[in-house]
Amino acid sequence: MLISIDSGLRLTTIALALSVTIGTAAMVVPETVRAQTVAVSDAPVEVDDVVNIIGFEGVKPNSGGRLIFHSDKIAFVAGETTGSIPYEAIRSFSIEHSNKGLLRGTKGMLASFAPQGAGQLYSVFRPGAETVTLLYTDGNHALHAAVLIMPKKRKDDVLAAFARVGLAPGDAAPADVSDPAPELGKGRMRPRSTPGERPSVLVTIPVSSAQALPAAYVAGTYEELNTQLAKSGLFTRVWRQGDRRADTDALTLTVDIIRVKKGNAGLRGAVPVVGMVVGKTLIEADVRLADASGGVLMEKKLKGSKRMVGESMGATKSLAQRVGGSLAKLPGFTKSEPSTQVADR
Repeated sequence: MLISIDSGLRLTTIALALSVTIGTAAMVVPETVRAQTVAVSDAPVEVDDVVNIIGFEGVKPNSGGRLIFHSDKIAFVAGETTGSIPYEAIRSFSIEHSNKGLLRGTKGMLASFAPQGAGQLYSVFRPGAETVTLLYTDGNHALHAAVLIMPKKRKDDVLAAFARVGLAPGDAAPADVSDPAPELGKGRMRPRSTPGERPSVLVTIPVSSAQALPAAYVAGTYEELNTQLAKSGLFTRVWRQGDRRADTDALTLTVDIIRVKKGNAGLRGAVPVVGMVVGKTLIEADVRLADASGGVLMEKKLKGSKRMVGESMGATKSLAQRVGGSLAKLPGFTKSEPSTQVADR
């Protein structure tokens, strides 16, 4: 009986020890798994074969490279150049499908001279392309826009990377993505321009009366306007929407995009002559320039187009150039050295 009791105690003790050991092990394993899960979720998401059409901080337009989602920022690596945008600076983003050709550099030129035929036509299409549009602000609250093209197969990975930092896709009104343009000179910190010098201009992000207009066209038009007006030599300074340093008497440029014919970059590349007509991209807008008191200096309907080989977004550059050309014809406007876009981070 004693042996039985002693054996029972020993067995009980062993069973309890095993139970504690197994329980401890059961507790340790989930912690290890959780640690590994956290490590995996915090790992950078890298997307290759991305093209910066325009606007990504520190990266030249039409540069190809790798997009990397870090824990605190998005980086774009193009050769030896790396640009970055902090997540906290992003005000809005969208991802839209595009079945237009992604033609740039030698590949695009070769396509335009290739023999005609269904095989060649298909080869210049990128049915798996997605367009990513970002709206973000710099340290002076000035609004910037970036347009990227990436492989469609990475869309879910990119959405997950944004979601990880609390960002979801969505369209935002101009007032929602940055401080709105100060009305009639109020709230601007910089004093008035020196008498006799060329005026400054504040470029606001375009609005759209056109239905179902892709966000990329709004972003592209905004960036091209800032670039082309800085090159025009018409203004002392070119300010972006929301910039707190803008002159109190700066002119304000507003654009309402009323129509867009998206065109087809693939056709322009594969069918050089017919493609210029059938594949043409067209963008039409109401453009208005007003002074600080609200007086209208110009109100005009202008068009931009893309007929030759290249991305359809080229129509936004054409529109911006025509805006600059129209402004140059206004009384009292004279060209000088190109001005600088004052949007330092």
